[in-house]
Amino acid sequence: MADERIDPAAREDKWVVDHYARYLFASSVAAGRRALDVACGTGFGSHLLAESGATHVLGADLAQDAVDYATA
Repeated sequence: MADERIDPAAREDKWVVDHYARYLFASSVAAGRRALDVACGTGFGSHLLAESGATHVLGADLAQDAVDYATA
């Protein structure tokens, strides 16, 4: 996969922290709602949205390898 993908395990990385914070914010309003995660990458954020109680999460990404990873 492309190098620009977020690695959630790299929690000390500023980009990961910022990315995670955005998904936490989105999760705070996703409970009980449907969510669309555009450019979902490997699905880490989509998973957070689903865990927050979103009724349905649809992730979309142009990179087929990322989608394959997310759905494996």
